[in-house]
Amino acid sequence: MAERDSETQEFLKKIEETHGGKIDKKTFSLWYGDSEGNIREFGVFIYRINGVYHYEDFKRRASILGFTVPDKKADEYVKFERSFTFDEIESTLIVKKASARKYIETGKAIKKAGFIARLLLDTVLMVQFKDSTVKFFQLVEKDFFD
Repeated sequence: MAERDSETQEFLKKIEETHGGKIDKKTFSLWYGDSEGNIREFGVFIYRINGVYHYEDFKRRASILGFTVPDKKADEYVKFERSFTFDEIESTLIVKKASARKYIETGKAIKKAGFIARLLLDTVLMVQFKDSTVKFFQLVEKDFFD
């Protein structure tokens, strides 16, 4: 476990060096999607440095019962990294994850998740940007952008 903690600290230090500042807020989005057609089923790591929100995915290693198995698609992985500032956000809305996926696939209009849907179904935070792009985050910390 100490080795994993050391690797994590090294990773975070490298991020801070790359972006020239300290991480002052971080969380994980269990699922990510956007209006550009990107979907990350295994989520993204999201963090804030100097007022800029950065997010990135990681190559997921396939495993069964904790044992890593050979990945036949190893060459297909392409690192996904993006960023934005809070000032670029137009609005936010809690929506059903299934509706978010449908929006990404078809462009079909999307509406706010009702009370029952929020209790019983997977929901995501829809972030509408001033440039009309949309991003969906299934955040571990629900108040991350507050």
